[in-house]
Amino acid sequence: MGRKKKKRSLGPRRKRIRRPARLASARTWLPTYHGQNIVRGYARWYAVDLLCAIKELRLLGVQVSEEYEARIRESMEQRALARRKRRAAAADAPSDPYGDDWPVEWRCEGDDGGHGEGDGEADAPADWEAPSLDSMTDPVPYMSDADPNRRVEYALLEDVLALDLSRTTNGRWATCCATSRSSADDCTSTRTTCAAGA
Repeated sequence: MGRKKKKRSLGPRRKRIRRPARLASARTWLPTYHGQNIVRGYARWYAVDLLCAIKELRLLGVQVSEEYEARIRESMEQRALARRKRRAAAADAPSDPYGDDWPVEWRCEGDDGGHGEGDGEADAPADWEAPSLDSMTDPVPYMSDADPNRRVEYALLEDVLALDLSRTTNGRWATCCATSRSSADDCTSTRTTCAAGA
């Protein structure tokens, strides 16, 4: 058996009815309205725009000035114009937030970015030489700079464990682990025994 669909509210009926029913309902609503602006109150109560509210209130016999209607029309036209400008600006804006306006020195060699700034080595200065593979060093060294006998992996593991001390309970394996940091295997095994045994 399938799940029952959850019933969602459609909103108040007064906001979904059409003009003939709205006019019939508004005859009883008008005497109960005690606000300052009858046009705005009608538009909010029945979920219609201001021009529709003006037209229907006139059908019900309410006096609405032509000057007020002209101001409403003008403001609606200005809003529509501003919306069109915003949409046009959004359509013209590049989808990439960085665009293609990166400085030339940030681009890779041979990447002209479609602007024709150059094609790498051809436009390079005369005294420039391309780096050889022999002159390049390994970006991640095998040995630590501070202690040549200690491998970098162990040093990184110790740093991670030192940062992990905030997660311990009462600093138990913090004291155990601090005593034996000779190698990564000792430290991790001490960590598990200290966390379990202490």
